[in-house]
Amino acid sequence: MPLSLRKQYSVKRGENPPAETDGCTVEDALVALACAHNNPHYSVMAKSAVGRLSENTARAPYVNLFNGGTTAHRVWRCVQVMRSVENDLAKRRKNLLDREFAVATHGNRLILQLVFNQLNLTAVNDPEYNWEAELTSIHKITGQTLMALIAEIKESYPNNYLAPLFKNTTKCRDLANKIEARLSSS
Repeated sequence: MPLSLRKQYSVKRGENPPAETDGCTVEDALVALACAHNNPHYSVMAKSAVGRLSENTARAPYVNLFNGGTTAHRVWRCVQVMRSVENDLAKRRKNLLDREFAVATHGNRLILQLVFNQLNLTAVNDPEYNWEAELTSIHKITGQTLMALIAEIKESYPNNYLAPLFKNTTKCRDLANKIEARLSSS
């Protein structure tokens, strides 16, 4: 299905996904939009049960992600942010060990949500907005967010296993609130 940006949108599982520069899969779009929604519950679903985001296209969470206000620019730009954060985390993991490596791996969806919270998403639908400038800030924002998350987990959840921690909405909401406070005070 073509988007208005001349991108391809792969809908069916098993269908060959488009090249990254040419488009995205529906799962890419779901994960990116869920994390951009600024709701830890959606970020947790994007991490633990992405299929639940679209199991009923007539109600939430699907209608909160895909609705009349969901433009091709929003979808594509959110996917671009997701891919940039994922690429950045992959590079950073090469220099991390143990729990820090696990935070960068298992915490990727929460990190993505926190990165989205620091970007100017009010202009995401504006075709004239210089989105490339937003994308250039992702490396720095991802690094600051990752370091803040690692520090907060050491303080608040030092004994928790990390994979289940990032699948727990209550704990992810707590972490998101603490990270946002930590980042806004620095």
